[in-house]
Amino acid sequence: MSDQNMSSNDWLLVNEAYIKNQKSRRKKAIVLILILSVFAFAIFLGLKERDQSAYMYGIKFYYDTLNNGSSYKPDFNKIDTKEETEDYLSENGYASYNDMLILLHQLDAKLMEEKYGEGFKVTYEIEKTEAFTKEELEKYTKNSMTTDDSDKAYRLSMKEHFIGPKGEGIERQYMIVSHSKEYDWLYQGERTNEIFKFFNKIKEHYKRLNELSENIGSLSDHEFSDTADQYYAEEVKLLAEEYGEGFQVDHIIKDISPLTEEELKEKNDLYVWEDDEFVKGYKISVIEHFTSSEGKNTDSDTMTALYDKDDDCSFYSERWYNIYKEQ
Repeated sequence: MSDQNMSSNDWLLVNEAYIKNQKSRRKKAIVLILILSVFAFAIFLGLKERDQSAYMYGIKFYYDTLNNGSSYKPDFNKIDTKEETEDYLSENGYASYNDMLILLHQLDAKLMEEKYGEGFKVTYEIEKTEAFTKEELEKYTKNSMTTDDSDKAYRLSMKEHFIGPKGEGIERQYMIVSHSKEYDWLYQGERTNEIFKFFNKIKEHYKRLNELSENIGSLSDHEFSDTADQYYAEEVKLLAEEYGEGFQVDHIIKDISPLTEEELKEKNDLYVWEDDEFVKGYKISVIEHFTSSEGKNTDSDTMTALYDKDDDCSFYSERWYNIYKEQ
């Protein structure tokens, strides 16, 4: 091939020195990228470990509280809550956010006492840590009951080893730890969050009683096709006879405990007609304050929240059971 047939840059492709220098530059670039990647990963691990050492205080507090049992009342620092949270707490019979947190922890301990016996002890380890994405963090902050604006959060996969009078076993749950400038690190457990699944049902139950009580005169003329509606109508009539027509009732949740195996079987025999049985449940003891033209009175009721294998919750009042037995 003559020089005339080569383009002005073709000689670069056959120049041995150029090719050698080109390979050397590529190797250096790859090495630099690897060094920067390792350095960035090291920074990430360092920040992650620093965060873990910071939020582990709250994790330790949670498990120390759990080990103290269901009668123990942990001492939480006061946390400011959103305005809608205050309304929610009031509607569900709580004087403060801290009162609700105490009940959540006591329920958590009761669940484990039912399974492993009173006086159980639990040890734990973090199996996996996942940082929240930006979108997850925004959603978490939006749904939070507190006023803190979280700047980061982690989802922890916890492995727990329980030993108690009834035996021992391994449990797993997720925990979320979130950081904010206002409160440093906050945490919440998967088991304690489960109680919220029936908090709203209790609120809706009493809201329905109050609405029907305001229009009690129309109950006798109305035909209810739904079984639950029938029980609501009968309950309102029963309460009106005792506390006066047009009554209004506020409630306070006194106690929550898991159903025993015997109690769960009893509920399944009573409420289930097909194969889709309830797999777990809770008893909720409620103190009721009635107000009407006839004065003020106090009563109580026991609610039952029952869960099927799909984690759907059904809700029953003890008064309904008494009405059912008398029919």
